[in-house]
Amino acid sequence: INPASLEIDLLLKFQPLDNAMIEVWYQPLSQVVQVWTNAPAQGWVQHGADIPATFAPGDQFGARALADGRVEVYRNGTLLATRTVTNWPYLTSGGQIGLWLIFADNTLLDNFGGGSLGN
Repeated sequence: INPASLEIDLLLKFQPLDNAMIEVWYQPLSQVVQVWTNAPAQGWVQHGADIPATFAPGDQFGARALADGRVEVYRNGTLLATRTVTNWPYLTSGGQIGLWLIFADNTLLDNFGGGSLGN
């Protein structure tokens, strides 16, 4: 993890045609995680307060978007915080997952994956 990285992001329920998504981003420089959504009619919206977090090499950064609008943020499988995105128009949609890195030179990511819980 490059401590000067601007963003290391997890994308959930990504809708490529509309560029809609839930974005859970970690900013190493500020040591915070934030939960954002994007939708054409709303633009970018932050949900809840910053979540203080520090990730060290070898740590796992995780997030889960649930059908009831809760977004859970994890470090090494331990729940850090939950945010709610119930006003996001794509709440009940499926979608794709992804990674988004901004100015994260020398950051190495591995074992990326995801799936559905069936809820």
